[in-house]
Amino acid sequence: MLHWRLVRFADPQASLDLRQTTWGELRELFSFGFYVFVNQVGDLFRFRLDSLVIARWLNISLVTHFNVASRLVEYFRYVSAAIIGPLITEMSALEGQDKEESLQLLFLRSTRFTTLLSLLVGALMCLNGRALLTFWVGNAFVSSYAVLVTLVIGRTATTLQSPSMVVLLARGRHRALGWWTLGEGLVNLALSIYWAEKYGILGVAMGTAVPMLLFRLIVQPWYTLLVARVSFTRYFWESLSRPLVVFVIFLVIVRLTSVFFRPNLISFLISVVWQISVFVLLSLWIGLTSNERRDMRGRAKVLIFGRHAVSAA
Repeated sequence: MLHWRLVRFADPQASLDLRQTTWGELRELFSFGFYVFVNQVGDLFRFRLDSLVIARWLNISLVTHFNVASRLVEYFRYVSAAIIGPLITEMSALEGQDKEESLQLLFLRSTRFTTLLSLLVGALMCLNGRALLTFWVGNAFVSSYAVLVTLVIGRTATTLQSPSMVVLLARGRHRALGWWTLGEGLVNLALSIYWAEKYGILGVAMGTAVPMLLFRLIVQPWYTLLVARVSFTRYFWESLSRPLVVFVIFLVIVRLTSVFFRPNLISFLISVVWQISVFVLLSLWIGLTSNERRDMRGRAKVLIFGRHAVSAA
């Protein structure tokens, strides 16, 4: 009842008249939701069954060591969720208005921004993972660092492909996404069981990360570019090239400056702030176009001084 009141508040013309509904529309809605559900089941296999594999095929005491790393990576998922919400609204609107060029530009631009953000978060976790585990849960769990890095690599690939998933949803072409996510989850389960006996909890993490990299960096981009009608060359140069240059320069700078930081909590915090600052500056300088920098300065002025003050100036 509360949701219905909110809908009527947002759209007073809305009504619950079954005469305005057709079986065709219901089938379309059911089909759309079913493949979203299949995609969510695949996510369940990818991220929720590792603890069961460890408890069944290894030792239940190792579940804690694995969960320490996976919990940090779980926070990474919130980045993806924050990206998908606004994008799916805008892309669906552009698709409904048949503005294909605008949809392509939004897809390419959002992929570039998402790649920058994903590489930053992934790099921070990999570069500072040992110290973070030490200060968070103690030296006994530093052994989980290899698991953390393995899972972060897979999660980074998945997060930077968030706009690809939104394009497929906006165009109603997510059936393949649902099935291959389910397939990815089943492959993940099989590989985790197989590698668990050889490599322990690291093998379970590898079983999660390897299918993720395969599907998210090869299969999903290939299919999405076909649906979006964007060439790989355009996709690479407009979405990936700038973030990759930023990432390489960032790693070189961090490597050269890491000798100045000592292994204590204060140095850890300073190091993280320094790394974020370097990455943000490189992103503004190289990752964004001149028009995007100009637009960002305009938005910053509005945020700081207010829209009326900026208009008057």
